[in-house]
Amino acid sequence: MNLSPPRTPRVLTIVACASLTLAAGLAGAHDEDWRKLLDKIGPVEGPIWTLGDPVARDGAFDSSGVTCLAHIPPNNFPGSTEAQDCWGYVSPSGREYAILCLSNGFGFVEITDPVNPVIIEFISGAVSGWHDVKVIGTYAYGVSEGGFGTQVMDLSDIDNGNVTLIRNAQNGGHSTSHNIIANEEAGTLWICGANIGSGGLVHMDLTNPTNPVPSGGFTQDGYTHDAQVVSYKASDPDGAQYGGREIAFCANEDTVTIADVTNPASTTQIARRTYSGSAYTHQLWLNEDRTLLYMNDELDEQFGTVSTTTTRIFDVSNLDNPVL
Repeated sequence: MNLSPPRTPRVLTIVACASLTLAAGLAGAHDEDWRKLLDKIGPVEGPIWTLGDPVARDGAFDSSGVTCLAHIPPNNFPGSTEAQDCWGYVSPSGREYAILCLSNGFGFVEITDPVNPVIIEFISGAVSGWHDVKVIGTYAYGVSEGGFGTQVMDLSDIDNGNVTLIRNAQNGGHSTSHNIIANEEAGTLWICGANIGSGGLVHMDLTNPTNPVPSGGFTQDGYTHDAQVVSYKASDPDGAQYGGREIAFCANEDTVTIADVTNPASTTQIARRTYSGSAYTHQLWLNEDRTLLYMNDELDEQFGTVSTTTTRIFDVSNLDNPVL
């Protein structure tokens, strides 16, 4: 999540829980999301629960070393049936917020005091089985697989309880996206798995931050399911060669692909790696010193290439030659 270091020693995790049912059918699940459907328990609905309430909720979910501090079932947002993903925002005053991707839009919840969460706002969006959101500055940018392009939401007055929808930007033919990526350090925004750019990593120009426009990107390697885009420094492991460059790490269905996206109009592939037993390269993330890249394959259990959930780790200290 995109949260500043907390003011007290704690690890705070916000979980977005889907409430799909097996009746939806495996064929209708995104990316043949079979495991999430087969492993479903019924959705927990009801009022907001916080630690200390008389109705037991903390023991309702399997866990180890985790205490449930609060639980906001999706039905507490207008017309919502599930939560699909989440992101975080810290306002200039230091107050912390969770942004929930819901089945029909986006929910904003203050979590500065995690045992007393407060719903701030709900912004209506497309009805879809998948939404995603990221933050640049004081704007939240939301996408979905149901349309609406990029929903631009103003967070500048969130401390006073106000979040407003500025527009549903549908520029350059952009309508749907699976994911949206923010490089906050560089102030750049990207979409992937969209209906444009062959589903690859598409750059969104923020010259006008309230009206993102598709402009270039890394689309040479086909569909990108997830990505992380970061600004390399001279002090990074491969900084001698790539310091000052903007680097994208892409989960491209059957490969981990690394690209230089400093100039969105002229991106270049740095490296492309497959791995034994690949079925669907799903998501990835760098460690903090940028020596390792953690990656998961969504379908490798289904197709029997591994026997249990497996995280693959790439040494990316040399971007030209990542090593599993």
